[in-house]
Amino acid sequence: MSEGGHAQLIAAAPSQRPVQRSTSSGSPPKSVGAYAEPTIESGQREKVVLAWVISPDEFYCQLMSTGETLAELMSAIEGYYSAIGSSTAESLRQPLPGTPCVAKFSNDGAWYRAQVVSAQGDVEVKFVDYGNRDKCAPGDVKQIKAEFMRLPIQAVSCKLKGVRPASGDVWTSESLAALEGLLAEEAVCTFYASYNGTYLVDMETTAGANVADELVARCHASLGAATASGSSGGSSSMRQTWRLRGGTVPAYSDEPLSVQVGEFENVKVVHVEGVCKFFVQLVKYSIMFEELSETLNKHYSSLGEKQSRYTWQGACCVAKCADSWCRAIIKKRLVPSRLHVYMIDYGRRLQIAIY
Repeated sequence: MSEGGHAQLIAAAPSQRPVQRSTSSGSPPKSVGAYAEPTIESGQREKVVLAWVISPDEFYCQLMSTGETLAELMSAIEGYYSAIGSSTAESLRQPLPGTPCVAKFSNDGAWYRAQVVSAQGDVEVKFVDYGNRDKCAPGDVKQIKAEFMRLPIQAVSCKLKGVRPASGDVWTSESLAALEGLLAEEAVCTFYASYNGTYLVDMETTAGANVADELVARCHASLGAATASGSSGGSSSMRQTWRLRGGTVPAYSDEPLSVQVGEFENVKVVHVEGVCKFFVQLVKYSIMFEELSETLNKHYSSLGEKQSRYTWQGACCVAKCADSWCRAIIKKRLVPSRLHVYMIDYGRRLQIAIY
């Protein structure tokens, strides 16, 4: 590949490149600390290329804005470490998990920035600029020079927002192939909140198609937002049953939602009181909330009409609304046989009968 073709390196996991020789092996580098993480703001839109795919819940993108810088870095790394080869020079003496290094990719014999995952005989590494992993012989894992650490990690860990597997909990090989096909060329990525280093993202193809919508339309995914019964509509005075988990009296977590002023969030409107007051759920928590709802319904539907003795103001409870059990708080006891409760996940207030 000619020098002008280096930009193609950012479009895939480590792939074959020309070997650039150097006669200088240098002295063993000193401790270099850790790689810098990419700095991306919530709501930031970037042109990206797909680097590595595990599933729509875990894939890696590279920002095109730093593509040329990465290509130059890869050229310098190849020139330095190809001269050393698999000799013991500058080998990583203590390949502890998390240690930055440079490793030779077995598929093409080229050198890339990496991080040790484990070391039991062979050394398992993760290529930090691409996202994929490989097992390398100890002689093929080298100490990294400090100058090669300056560029932040280029493989941005992503999770596609708003979708889940079409059936069951496992993504099919067809789903992965469809995602790779949709992102075969550059794409536009909108980054949202990150959790444990993984960004929730929206992806658009060069033709402007939303990737999540395309996966759903092709039956490779289903919408990830929970659809809970009783989230809106209905009479506030309908006859309901309620119960509180027996034994100890629980309290809901007071940990605030991870929402920052000025952030953009994908939401689902669940209750409207007027133009100035309405309630939404964050789509980024939809899968977690759906699992919680399924657990609530499975557990409390099996208990029949057993009542709890805890009916004081402020007590946590579970109330049934339109055949679905929902978390709630008792706000007031109106009369001995009727309670006023607040559905904490929907913003609704209901009067329920206890009998």
